[in-house]
Amino acid sequence: MSGLQVQGDLLTFCLPNEVRPGDNLRVSVEEQALDLEVETCRLVGEEEFLVTARAPMPLDGVLDSSPVLGTRSQARVDERLRVMSPELPDYQALTLDISNGGLRLDVSESLEPGELLALSISFPGYEGDVDCEVQVLWCRSEGNRWATGCRFTDPREGRLRAALQTLRASALPGAQLPSPPRLSRFAPLGLTG
Repeated sequence: MSGLQVQGDLLTFCLPNEVRPGDNLRVSVEEQALDLEVETCRLVGEEEFLVTARAPMPLDGVLDSSPVLGTRSQARVDERLRVMSPELPDYQALTLDISNGGLRLDVSESLEPGELLALSISFPGYEGDVDCEVQVLWCRSEGNRWATGCRFTDPREGRLRAALQTLRASALPGAQLPSPPRLSRFAPLGLTG
């Protein structure tokens, strides 16, 4: 399910990642930024979570049923990649995951849904950084950091597609060798010297 259902101040929609009841979530729907409080979240597909959340006011007649920005149908790769941009807080971020359609960033400050960001992403095994543009779809607080979902404005751009393909190829499982036994060393507790 990738649509939006509106009943008063209660919204029901799908997201590509899990959220927790009580989380504050900022989403963009029909070019409107909404601050919501999550009530429920449950897994409904391989990579989709059905979320119910409350808006600060009734939205009947304000929002129609429509696709919800932030849903993703492409498989994602959980990879920490360095991202640089003067448009980012502290000029840098790390990806939490990335797919053909977009990425999720770990940033130090909140970003606004709808905001466009010019990014430079470092892919392992790929020569040079890849420049691309993303649009912020949602942003939510996670402790003293912010998780931010973004979509690529041009996911068909050649260097981006090639870098993502290289990343996916390196993420494929290879032959698994048994791990060597872990060696443990201990020292008596409470002794100094």
